[in-house]
Amino acid sequence: MNEVGWEEYGDLITRYGREEAKKITRFRMAHVDELMRVVSEEGLGEECGMRVLESTCVFFDEKGWEEGKESVKGLKEDLGDEVESWGIVEGVEEMHAMGLLGAYGIIKGKAGAMWPYRFVSGVLANLKRDDDGFHVCPHTPATSISVSEDGMFIVSTPRGYIRAKHVVHASNAHVGHLVPGFRGRVYPLRGQMSAQVPPKEFSYQGGERSWSFEYGLGSDYLTQLPKRETGGDEGDSGGEMMFGGGFVQGGFSGLEEMGVASDAELNEDVAVHLRAGLGKAFENIGEDGFEVKSMWTGNMGFSVDMLPWVGKLPRSLTERGSGQGAEWVSVGYSGEGMVNAWLCGKALAMMILGEEESTKEWFPQHMGISEERISESVLERRVDIGSLGRSDFNMTPD
Repeated sequence: MNEVGWEEYGDLITRYGREEAKKITRFRMAHVDELMRVVSEEGLGEECGMRVLESTCVFFDEKGWEEGKESVKGLKEDLGDEVESWGIVEGVEEMHAMGLLGAYGIIKGKAGAMWPYRFVSGVLANLKRDDDGFHVCPHTPATSISVSEDGMFIVSTPRGYIRAKHVVHASNAHVGHLVPGFRGRVYPLRGQMSAQVPPKEFSYQGGERSWSFEYGLGSDYLTQLPKRETGGDEGDSGGEMMFGGGFVQGGFSGLEEMGVASDAELNEDVAVHLRAGLGKAFENIGEDGFEVKSMWTGNMGFSVDMLPWVGKLPRSLTERGSGQGAEWVSVGYSGEGMVNAWLCGKALAMMILGEEESTKEWFPQHMGISEERISESVLERRVDIGSLGRSDFNMTPD
């Protein structure tokens, strides 16, 4: 979970003002310490491998590097000691020591890493342990929602109906399925990820740092899994490189991945990029190279204004009545779920409990739901990728 707050800070100031930009940045940066606390309280440290690391943002583009340095300078001027760990590296010797011979420079900061699936499954197991009434129903999609005559929500599934006073939508990329008003406001984007075995010559760094790579166009992200001391097979000792990205290499500068709600297939152009990317970034690491162990895709929920949507849903978005309770939402993390999702969920839980006032000190107001945001944060055009290798922009409203 790398919070590269410097990257968007100037844009946030332009859009929301300096104080709200600070609040959004602080909110994102708070996730490392908050998740470390939760992992400790839940006893999941060993299971999910949560650890604090150094964020290493590597620039392979000179223009981007110069802009990055200026952005860090502005962030440090405004937040001071809060971003004391952020700094720049331009020394050739240090970059060469990391194996990054082609880099123009590096921005360092604070980051965290964990195995998200193991964290979530561990939290769910603890909830089940502490409450026999808690149920997780896999392979049970919600197919529709209606409101009964007595004001209860009726959630339809292939296994039957669920009656509830409150419904929380946390389906991110797929929120438009049951909340039609989010179509055009939060859209799916397919991302691609790989697990790669490093060559023997590559020094293990998974306990020290994570990486992001900034190119002239696009970026990639990388973390290394912890080493396992299991005494098992040599090929199962951990330390895999979890390398993802390649969005702009996916075709039409990434347009082919926008709006894709299926994770059933790979984008072969992205796959080519990911197979070669680590060998290009880390030079002089021997002849073996990085071996792809597995590769997969997943769907992210991108918000038009790049901020999460958190709060109570109005009828204008659900197209349903509210009944006895309400429908709620926390979606649209825009590829930055690790520095948004947990505290968005915490804020939403407090709203449902009627404690919204206590969130105002730390929860950014522009992540909430308002009629103004609903009217402004929507795509007004449909983009079709033409069969002749071009993009057709049709003035077709959602």
